[in-house]
Amino acid sequence: MSRNKRKGSSSNGNDRKLPLSAKLIIVLLSKSIKTLNIFAPKLAAHYALRIFLTPIKFKRPRSEDVYLDTCVEETVFTKDFKLRVRKWGQGPNVLLVHGWGGRSTQLGAFIPSLIKQGYGVIAFDGPAHGESTGKCSDHYQFAEAVATVARAHGPLSAIIAHSFGASCTMLAMRDFDLAAEKVVLISCFDSPIWVTEDFARQLSIPLSVAANMRRIVENKYQNKWRWEDLEITDMVSRVSIPILLIHDKQDKETPYEHSYNLLKSGPSCTLFATEGLGHRRILRSDLVIQKSVEFINNMEAHNQRELTNELMT
Repeated sequence: MSRNKRKGSSSNGNDRKLPLSAKLIIVLLSKSIKTLNIFAPKLAAHYALRIFLTPIKFKRPRSEDVYLDTCVEETVFTKDFKLRVRKWGQGPNVLLVHGWGGRSTQLGAFIPSLIKQGYGVIAFDGPAHGESTGKCSDHYQFAEAVATVARAHGPLSAIIAHSFGASCTMLAMRDFDLAAEKVVLISCFDSPIWVTEDFARQLSIPLSVAANMRRIVENKYQNKWRWEDLEITDMVSRVSIPILLIHDKQDKETPYEHSYNLLKSGPSCTLFATEGLGHRRILRSDLVIQKSVEFINNMEAHNQRELTNELMT
């Protein structure tokens, strides 16, 4: 299936509904970008890219407050950002990496089980997220942040990463010498190009705007790489460490087929599929947490190429 025919939304998930005010803003942004694109395509692309690279800072749920009460906080610096890092427990470290618009405590439900198994847990607010500095961030800056936090707390027994954070984890392994014994990728997309095109579809703007956005980012990095070089399918095909893919078949933000494509590309990948958990509620599933910890502990043989489980909504 070609990317531009894929279904799914990176803006309107099945467990995060946009308020009416946000929908109106999207309509206004769409009209302004389309109008600007007629007269000044490059300016339209810069405008759209600014929106694309600016994460929405959602309010932290009260249920995550307990993780703030029990952590040790510190600061880690990258070239461009000051990162808020949080630590729990003692033992071999597991790094938690949140997705776009997330925060360090978004994967907090994994912390008690990991600590119970004798692990230390590290998490951080990504660049321009949570309490870290910055207003905008791109995938290379986020990947650098993952690697920088890992170096400060390595070696890592495992990494558990979600969505955008999952793709950046793979990029950090390829380009920033990130290392871990095992990796769990939850709701990961297979292609950053798809993300830019999906952004354009959600705003109902021409795909040419997305193409121009990509060229702007390539120019920012002196054209040392092209977006075609950032396919996650290629990255998983080149690693030998065990990778557990977890994805919900009803994920409306990143369709399930993305992880299935990663499974087909990665010889060291296995896939656990869920039903009815969507894109974010999957992070709070007891069974998903159990499967992840078992995988890290190697308590269960993962000799099947696809593991499926039917969950009640």
